[in-house]
Amino acid sequence: MFEFYQKNPNALEGLKAPIYEDKVVDFILERSTINSRHVTIEELTKSAEQESSKVAKSGSEAKKSSKESDEKKETKKSGKK
Repeated sequence: MFEFYQKNPNALEGLKAPIYEDKVVDFILERSTINSRHVTIEELTKSAEQESSKVAKSGSEAKKSSKESDEKKETKKSGKK
């Protein structure tokens, strides 16, 4: 079995990934503090809606910025100002 993993680095990576993932999760949990509080369904859905609107807004801003960057690159390539 040891020889199999020496000859197949992809198989070895398949073993390493979940181990590292567990270690990272454990590390984060050790360093974090958990605060629990009771919320109503309305508060929870309102919070989720606010988060999704923030993500949508930041995504559209990122697309706009990327489009502007692409336009600048095209302008440089064509030699126009």
